[in-house]
Amino acid sequence: MNSNQSNQLPPQAPQPIPTTAAPRPDQVSPVRALLGVIMPVLGSFLATLDLQMTNACLKDVQGALGFSADEGTWVSIAYTSAELVSIPLAGWLNRAFSRRWCLSANAVLFVCGTIAAASAWDRTSFIIFRLLQGFVAGVFIVSAFTIVITQMPRFKQHIGLVLVGITSSLPIPIAQLLAGWFVDHYNWQAFYSFEIPLGLLLVAGLWHWLDPQPIQLSVLKQIDWLGLALLAISLICLITVLQRGNTENWFDSDQIVRLSLISLFFLLLFFAWEMRVRSPLIDIRLLGNRNFAFANLLNLSVGLVLAYTFVLPQYLGQVQGYNTVQIGAVLIWGAVVNPFVPKLVEHLEARLVLAIGLSIFVVSCFMNSALTYSNGGEQFVWSQVVRAIGQPVMVVAVSFIATNRVQRDQADSVSAIFNGIRVVAATLGTALLGTLLTRREQFHSNHIVEAVSSYNTQTQERLQQLSQVFTSKLGDPNVAQTQAASALGGTVRQQATIMAFSDCFYFIGISLILVAAILFLLQRTSKPGEFTH
Repeated sequence: MNSNQSNQLPPQAPQPIPTTAAPRPDQVSPVRALLGVIMPVLGSFLATLDLQMTNACLKDVQGALGFSADEGTWVSIAYTSAELVSIPLAGWLNRAFSRRWCLSANAVLFVCGTIAAASAWDRTSFIIFRLLQGFVAGVFIVSAFTIVITQMPRFKQHIGLVLVGITSSLPIPIAQLLAGWFVDHYNWQAFYSFEIPLGLLLVAGLWHWLDPQPIQLSVLKQIDWLGLALLAISLICLITVLQRGNTENWFDSDQIVRLSLISLFFLLLFFAWEMRVRSPLIDIRLLGNRNFAFANLLNLSVGLVLAYTFVLPQYLGQVQGYNTVQIGAVLIWGAVVNPFVPKLVEHLEARLVLAIGLSIFVVSCFMNSALTYSNGGEQFVWSQVVRAIGQPVMVVAVSFIATNRVQRDQADSVSAIFNGIRVVAATLGTALLGTLLTRREQFHSNHIVEAVSSYNTQTQERLQQLSQVFTSKLGDPNVAQTQAASALGGTVRQQATIMAFSDCFYFIGISLILVAAILFLLQRTSKPGEFTH
């Protein structure tokens, strides 16, 4: 055999990505096993809390560090890009440095990144420190998901998935309330100071409750660094497109077009490379599994679910004039924990559980689809409670379908693909709804302006009433007429904005109804009780 033949890759499936070796679940005490799962989940929770608190107070950060809202999008781009780069690396790092060392060091980096972000002196330094925090978040999110798959017995994994699901929804209302309170009573750095002791406790908990494992630095040589570079370029361009698209008017911008083409080109290169490399960064052949592929398609719809929490704070802030604390007081009703999720997964087939979750969430959307100016915080309480009941049912069902028949040696790839898509989906959902909000506001404004003509009798009467009010206050009839026209224009914009927000909630509900068609393409999944270990 000549040298060219000997170096040629064999036409076979790639070697499975090594998953961190660990004691079997039945060889570890129940308490230690449980806490060994809970600690990484808490790391994921804390990382998500940090992200949401920063988002809630970004205007205050911008004001303090002297950069505009437009420049602030680069903060989100940096964080999300670093998060997406670390997601496919997390499994390899856990294998190379051992899960105990890797996650404990990751928690230390979280504390360091938090201290640094609180000490930022300008936009550039803040973005750099948010890069570090984004990388840390990606490692925690993937590791928590992987540990549930590999460390928990199959008949209990749905409970772990419930815990992981909580980390994606519960931090949002809590962060909004806490961040607002800290800013009102102290400053924006205060909430980072709040995270530091929590991070130190996390370091101690991870080190104590995670079992020691061998360090295998040779694993670093097996990482597909070229594949990582190709994927990173594609995802960074994609996130930039999604974050900047609405501002740049999407494909009317040459920059957005170029970045989109670059993202697609490098993504195709990544797929082609991963299909032939001996030790792939992630095993994309898993997408050939029918349920896993469709579960990830459903996973994209979770982006709309998570973007729901983008629309409501925007409405309360823009239309009702609520501050961060008041918005948090409304969102906190969405922190109601649904205790029936594990029982639903145990006793009903996952497709039916998913249908139930989708139905409940859709109802919560339609409850907000006919807004008026009188819809303030109190009117959103029940829709928030309904959403809190339906969202975890939907999220956990999708996760359960995706992982139902996953082997332990596939856990790293499954977790990386599933969580990477979810992060992209959240950004995509926010971008879609932000664009929809802008376009529908313009649409409704144009239609209202057509109806509110200066030749319309009702419009003339309204302008006359407003002019009389302003004349009594200002004394000058000419100025009063100008103020009356301005006030009427403000009313038009306000009504157009309210109608646009209603359209967003309606869009989410209709989209999820259409997504439900995927349920008919899914194959039956095993219930937790059907597993024996």
